[in-house]
Amino acid sequence: MKISSNQFKLTIPRTKIIKLTLLCLLSFLFLLSWKRSVGMEVDVPTIKAGRSKITGRIISPNETNKDSIFVTIGVPMPISGEYAKYYVLVDRSGKFSIDVNAETDVSLIGLSSSLNPYKSLVIKLTNGGVTNIDVAYNSDFDIENLDVTPMGMTQNDMTRGMEVVYKMIAYRPDRVPEPLYAKSTDYFLNHAKNTILERLQILNSDTLISKELKGVLSKDFRLLLYNAHVFDYEGEMLL
Repeated sequence: MKISSNQFKLTIPRTKIIKLTLLCLLSFLFLLSWKRSVGMEVDVPTIKAGRSKITGRIISPNETNKDSIFVTIGVPMPISGEYAKYYVLVDRSGKFSIDVNAETDVSLIGLSSSLNPYKSLVIKLTNGGVTNIDVAYNSDFDIENLDVTPMGMTQNDMTRGMEVVYKMIAYRPDRVPEPLYAKSTDYFLNHAKNTILERLQILNSDTLISKELKGVLSKDFRLLLYNAHVFDYEGEMLL
């Protein structure tokens, strides 16, 4: 992982981004209440070791690569601090099934397929339950249809959550990066704060993601950038 830190320039590889983002995401879910967009109930995650079953089907255009499609599932563990990654090969009909470990009664997991590994979905998982996820792709390998049962999140939350996080990370302001190694710590911290607020405008201006998920992603993104750029101040100042 390469970081041009003295100019506060984020250059984390995408695979690292996915891992860090999902880990932070579930950690914050454990601390926050999740208000369902389809009702007035509020889920308060509690510690609960167990397993959940994930089933589903990957529908590829014109039966593309039907013999070699696999699904990648990322399950962050907020108690142990681990990041469990699962790979499951789909059968010739596109169906798959796998059991995953969980440390809380409610989790947010990441799921993608080899047809488009950079299009990650955010899925709500219940410990001890069964979640079915059917994903259909068009000829450009964009997600054409998504059917999740039970549906604990809106379609936009599931499909756009990670996409917006990627946009915030990839954002580059239209100005020359400012060297910070000769600045005071107060200046550095204020610069970091303003940089985060600037990028969070991308999330806040999204009209399709729910207010509840925005709250989780906002705190997740703050932790991601502070962990990458602020907590290790000495390393950040290295040329």
